[in-house]
Amino acid sequence: MNWSVLCCKERYSLWQISLLFFATLLLAFIFFFTFVADNSSIISYSDEEFADLDKNSNYAVVIDAGSSGSRVYLYVWPSHSGNPHELLKISPLRNFENQPYVKKITPGLSSLSETPERSYIYIKPLLDFAQEHIPSSKHKETPLFILATAGMRLLGRDKQLNIMKHLGITVNENSNFIFPENNLEIITGKQEGIYQWLAINYVLGKFTNHYTAYENGRPLLHKRPTTVGVMDMGGASMQIALEVADSVKNYPHVVEINLGCKEHDSEHTYRVYIMTYLGYGANEALSRMERQFLVSQNFNNSTGNSTIKGIDSTSKLENPCYPNGLEYESSLKIDIDKLTNVSPSIKSQLNQDQKIYFIGTGNWNKCYEAIAKFTEKRDSYVECDTVCPDDGIQLPSFKFERTKFYGMSEFWYSMNDVFQMGGHYNYNKFADASKAFCNESWKKTLEVHSSEHLEDMRMETQCFKSAWICAVLHEGYKFPKSYTKLTSSPSTINGEVVHWTLGAILYRTRYFPLRAIEMQMKNKSRRYSHHPTLSILSSQYMVLLCLLLVIVVICVYLRRLKQYVNPSRTLRRVPSALSVWLNDYKEDSTHLLGHNTLKSIFIQK
Repeated sequence: MNWSVLCCKERYSLWQISLLFFATLLLAFIFFFTFVADNSSIISYSDEEFADLDKNSNYAVVIDAGSSGSRVYLYVWPSHSGNPHELLKISPLRNFENQPYVKKITPGLSSLSETPERSYIYIKPLLDFAQEHIPSSKHKETPLFILATAGMRLLGRDKQLNIMKHLGITVNENSNFIFPENNLEIITGKQEGIYQWLAINYVLGKFTNHYTAYENGRPLLHKRPTTVGVMDMGGASMQIALEVADSVKNYPHVVEINLGCKEHDSEHTYRVYIMTYLGYGANEALSRMERQFLVSQNFNNSTGNSTIKGIDSTSKLENPCYPNGLEYESSLKIDIDKLTNVSPSIKSQLNQDQKIYFIGTGNWNKCYEAIAKFTEKRDSYVECDTVCPDDGIQLPSFKFERTKFYGMSEFWYSMNDVFQMGGHYNYNKFADASKAFCNESWKKTLEVHSSEHLEDMRMETQCFKSAWICAVLHEGYKFPKSYTKLTSSPSTINGEVVHWTLGAILYRTRYFPLRAIEMQMKNKSRRYSHHPTLSILSSQYMVLLCLLLVIVVICVYLRRLKQYVNPSRTLRRVPSALSVWLNDYKEDSTHLLGHNTLKSIFIQK
C-alpha cells in the first residue's frame, strides 16, 4: 500500500470536515440573523422608509385656563418606536437651563364673562409664547388644547358658551396649530383628578410594563407595576384617585381608563376610583371653622350681655385653631337667611359681610377635635339648595390603606412651607411639630421664622391647616395614625413636572402611535413576504434548530478529529486484523495464494 497516498487522503478528508464545520456555522449564523434577529424589528425601525421618523420631534400645547389665571405648557416627544406595547415618551419642552417652558397670565378666562369678544386678545400672549418656542416648521402638525377648570365651571351656561364660541373661532383664524372643536373644553373635577393621577404614575414609570419571555414572537407581560394613589387638596375641594382591582365592578365613581391606542388594549387599561369632595378644600374648611365658632356660641340674653363675642374688636372670640396670642381679623360672607340651628338673637347681630375678631389660643388638640367632625357631615348651620358641599367624606367599601399615596397642593404646603417636613409623612412627628408651633407665643413665632420670608397668611393659618390635614387623613379617610405610605410632593417628582396637563396630553394623544405601529407591521410583513415558507415558523423554533444543527456538526467533527489525532491506536488494530485474516486463510486450502506467499506479504509489511 502507498502510504503517501493514504496520508494525502487523510489530510484531504480532515480538510473537508473542517470546511464543512465552519461552513455550517456560517450558515447557522446567517440563518439566525435573517429569520430570528429580523423578528425583533417589532421594537425598532430598520427600514430607510421609516428612519426619518426617528429624526423628528413632535409637540403639543396645553393651556390650563384656571380660576385665577391661565398657564401654557409645552410638551415634546420623539417619534413612536412602532412597538404596540409602548406609550409615547412625553416630557416638558425645556430651555437651556433645563427648566420647563411655562407662561402665566392673569386674571382667569372666566373674567371675560361680560366681554367674550376679547377672548383672543386675552389668550394671544400664551399662543405667541408657544409659537416662539416650537419650531415654525412644526406649527401645522402641533395640536393645541385649551382646557378650562373651576373658574369657568362656576359661570352660567350662556356665558360659558359665549366665551368658548369666540375663543374657538378666533384661535382657528389666527393660529396655525391644530385646534379642532373637541380640543376646547371645560373639564370636570373628575377629569382633572384623573389627569393628575395619570401624570404622577406616568412620571414614576408605572405605565411601563416589563417583559422577560416571548411566545410566537410576541412579548408576554411579566409584571405590571403597581400604581400609586393621589390625594390633592385645593382651596375649595379635594380629590382622591387610586387604581382598584378588577373585582371592584360597577362601583360608583370607578372609571375605566385606556391609555393604549387600540380600543380593547387590556395591557394599558386601568380601573380608577376617583372622588371629588366639594367644600373640603383648605380654604372652605377654614371658613366653616370660623363660621361655626361664631354662630355656635352659647348666648343667653338674660345675662344682660347682649353682644356675642367676635363681632367687636373689644370682645375677641377665642379660637384654638390660631397660634397662641395671634389677634386675627377675618372677613366672612354669611347668607343670614340660610343660617339654620342658630339663635335668632345671634342672627340679628350678624351682617352679610361679617368681620370677626379672633384671638388664638393655640390648642391644637382642641382644634383637631372640633374640625374632625367636619369630615362626618356637611355644615349643619348652613342650609344648602343648589351647589352644596358633600355630606361628609364618604368612603368606598374597599380598603385602600395599603396603597402608596402622593399628596399634592395643600398636603405639600402644610407639611413643608413652615415645618420643612415635606416628603414621607409621619403622624407623630408632624403632629408634635404642629402642637409646638400652635402653642408657641405668636411674637416668638414671628422672631423664629422672620428670615424665611413666608407669607403672613401661611403663618397665620398653619395651625389650622396642619390640624385639618391630619383630620382628613385619619378621621375622614380612616388611615391609621401609623400609616407611613403617604408622600407629600410639590409640582415635580424626580425633577419631572407632574401637573395635570401632562396627564391630559398623555390621554388625549393616545391614538397618535397608531400610524407608526401600522407602518412597522407593514414593514415587518414585507420582509417576511420574501420567505413565505419559513416566515410561518416561530422564532423560538428557529433558535433551537440552529443550536441543534451546530451541536450535531460539532459532535461529528470531534469524533472524526479524534481518529486523526491518534493514528497509533488505529495502526495497532491493523496487525490484529491481519492475523485473524491469515489464520482464516491458513485453513483454506482452496485459496489462490499459498501460506508462504501470505507470510512474505506479512513480512514485507
